[in-house]
Amino acid sequence: MSTNITFDGFDLQNSSIISSRAQHTQYPDRVIDTQRRSRENDFKIQGNYFVLKRIFVEGILKNSVANDLRDDIDDMKKNLTGEDKNLDIDYGGGTRRYVATVEKLEVEEQSFHITFVKYRVTFLCHAFGQGTTELTRELTGIRSSTMDSEATIAGTAINLPVVRVTVVAETNMVRIKFINTTTNEYIEVETAYNATDVLNINCDTKAVTLNDDPIDFAGVFPTFIAGTNAWTLEVSDSGAFQVNVEIIYYPKYV
Repeated sequence: MSTNITFDGFDLQNSSIISSRAQHTQYPDRVIDTQRRSRENDFKIQGNYFVLKRIFVEGILKNSVANDLRDDIDDMKKNLTGEDKNLDIDYGGGTRRYVATVEKLEVEEQSFHITFVKYRVTFLCHAFGQGTTELTRELTGIRSSTMDSEATIAGTAINLPVVRVTVVAETNMVRIKFINTTTNEYIEVETAYNATDVLNINCDTKAVTLNDDPIDFAGVFPTFIAGTNAWTLEVSDSGAFQVNVEIIYYPKYV
């Protein structure tokens, strides 16, 4: 059974483009910073980072008319020129999405084959793939100044979701602090809050907004591991209040 593959909406699996292989399940390239132990054997790891992934798609282009085949080659070239576009590959009953740019397109033309050619595309992708369905972990009706909870993040890679806090009611709310206690990272915003305010903490774009306007904050943007993340919400309000918390993300995959 063929695998559906598209790049920026261009179909790489149809009647004239037949992709036989899409290699994308390998690890991304990883940078590992090491330090040698002074006057000892061995070393220690200072840090490691996934930086990029190369995905290879190969197959054949075919057309019963030789000149039309050349047009198909040109059409493929034209449609693969986009930068940082969605590369969608069917995988495991769903779709795995990568943000990709074509690094190389190889077309193997042989004089004795006039109705088909082999091709191979090398896509340079950002390190992690992701699902195409947005997921939300939600806790509503928070009325205590300290609320402990947890969120299970799907996928296999570190995630940088949007943390959204909606103020349903308040008396004199002046501070909201979100802590991922699993990764020991927190971010807090001190301001005078009003009912219906929406505080958005976008851990991916590194932006904090209140009702879509940028606002100052303290701390760092929390990262979330794949799996269970314990988190705490602290709210400073001398009277009764209610807030809701949403953690919004796409699953990320190594």
